[in-house]
Amino acid sequence: MNLSFYIARRYLLSKKSHNAINWISGISVVGVAVASMALIVTLSVFNGFHDMVKSLYTTLDPELKIVPLTGKTIPADDPSLAKVKALDCVEASSECLEDQALLLCRDRQSVITLRGVDENFQKITRVDSILYGDGQFLLWKDALDLNAAERGELSYIKQPCLVPGIGVAEHLGIGAMEYDSLMIYAPEREGQLDITNPAEGFSEERASSAGVVFCVKQAKYDKNYVIASIDFARRLFNQQGMISSLNIKLKDGCSVSSAKSSIERLADSRFRVLTQEEQQEDVYKIMKVEKLIAYVFLTFILLVACFNIIGSLSMLIIDKKDDVETLRALGADNRLISRIFLFEGWLISTIGAVVGIAIGLVLCWVQQTYGVIALGSSSGNFIVDSYPVSVHVADVILVFLTVLVVGYLSVLYPVRFLRKFSRHPELDSGSHSGRSVSLILIALMTLTACSDDLTDRPPYACFFRFDNKLHQNGLMAAALTPNSNIFVKISTKTSGGVNYVVLSTSDGQKTEEVAITTEIENYANYQLGANNGIIVGYDVFNGKFVAFDAQCRNCYANAGAYTPNRPLTWTKNTTEVKCDYCGRHYNLNMSGVVTSGEGGEQLWRYANVTCTGQYGLLTVTR
Repeated sequence: MNLSFYIARRYLLSKKSHNAINWISGISVVGVAVASMALIVTLSVFNGFHDMVKSLYTTLDPELKIVPLTGKTIPADDPSLAKVKALDCVEASSECLEDQALLLCRDRQSVITLRGVDENFQKITRVDSILYGDGQFLLWKDALDLNAAERGELSYIKQPCLVPGIGVAEHLGIGAMEYDSLMIYAPEREGQLDITNPAEGFSEERASSAGVVFCVKQAKYDKNYVIASIDFARRLFNQQGMISSLNIKLKDGCSVSSAKSSIERLADSRFRVLTQEEQQEDVYKIMKVEKLIAYVFLTFILLVACFNIIGSLSMLIIDKKDDVETLRALGADNRLISRIFLFEGWLISTIGAVVGIAIGLVLCWVQQTYGVIALGSSSGNFIVDSYPVSVHVADVILVFLTVLVVGYLSVLYPVRFLRKFSRHPELDSGSHSGRSVSLILIALMTLTACSDDLTDRPPYACFFRFDNKLHQNGLMAAALTPNSNIFVKISTKTSGGVNYVVLSTSDGQKTEEVAITTEIENYANYQLGANNGIIVGYDVFNGKFVAFDAQCRNCYANAGAYTPNRPLTWTKNTTEVKCDYCGRHYNLNMSGVVTSGEGGEQLWRYANVTCTGQYGLLTVTR
């Protein structure tokens, strides 16, 4: 098993020294799970509406539709269309002529879209499934010839039939047995309109009802369309031998995309080949945009939830500081240590994604099976009574990958923060394959240890005692306040026979001199490390009050002796000091580690430090 993954898994499952970290880790998993569940459920609901609308439109829309690229009509005997009809993948084809007309029924009228179709129309659509009434789908029916009846003869003629949408029939009051009262008008295509006799500018035909209406449950068709014979439409629109589209039904098992490509090669550039979604492009485009916006907004919510991962990892890095130092001492490079916390973040996001997706799929199944969440309080007000749900595998994969990517990005910052404060930057090269892996494995036995012993103490004497209850110094009080991010550099001097403690802070580089006037303080004989200087304050990394020697530890003489004349000075960062000689920067909030420069050892730290409060007693000894 990968060592980094093994340690990360142990960190995730084991109890931390601070119970808050366990809670934050749990909240992180729950947050990611809730966001993942919301993504799955929301996208599945949009899929449900998409599939429902598609099922409604496809009752009248063919699988493929060939229309002219320019103009309204094309010749029905076009050689390219003949080649299309002969393709192996084509099961049936139907010619269609469609245009607008005016339909009258007694004293009511309505502008409609007349769709003229041939006998194959029922083969390429599912129009039979949406018919309502006592009749049947007829384009022609036998009717008594009234002229012959006047002559005393009994004969029948072919009467054109109309099948209106349910909205058109309701608006015009068309009954099931309307034989002679349906009149339809269309403007003449040729000639000029005579204003004195405008009736001559229109083509007029009489038709009867087929006794049925169709109901697509979409206003575009139900309130506007009327189906008739293509011969009737050609006569009305004066478009003999012309069609506005050729509708195609494919054989079972044929791919729509491959069939479309084959037809486009045959139909040349004068035609467009439309799939069912392209025939209703506006509707499906709006639904896709709505789904995309919902996905983007929920991804932002997921991003906010992943901020918990940042907090969890940051606290874990602080909690496991000693473990990290142990691993480094045993030969682990920064890449291995960084991967530990990367895997930790990925595990949190992966577990949250899996749990959230699983809960989301269960909720979708419950809604799909039982319809728990209804669309309205009254049944029958909508096309469906409850929210439709359709789970697509592609959406499940998309949600899982989204959570992984967002989770990965959320752990980069805390891990980069860990790299920045590496004690041994030279270990990042990854060229330590020769080190024994067994030494690193030994570190696993000590990962729960949390010792604060300082085995690498300064080689210089130190004794300092300061009673801030007596002196009431504000600079010292700021340094003695937990989490203040204020450190104080302490030195001593004598002027005019009076001893002084010189205090300078990282906050604005303020400096104050405090006279030592009491007998007990003058008797103390202060010694302040290598070059008359120590730095005190609260180390946020481990939450303890610390005292550093104000000497750059990494400046050595050629002979190997420590060079005492390398004092540390403040930087613009209130928690950093620097050595003006070697250029190294040390972070006081991270146990004095090197943060920039050539790298090296962290600052010396004195072991015996006591602090009894802001205005209490401070003592530092070696």
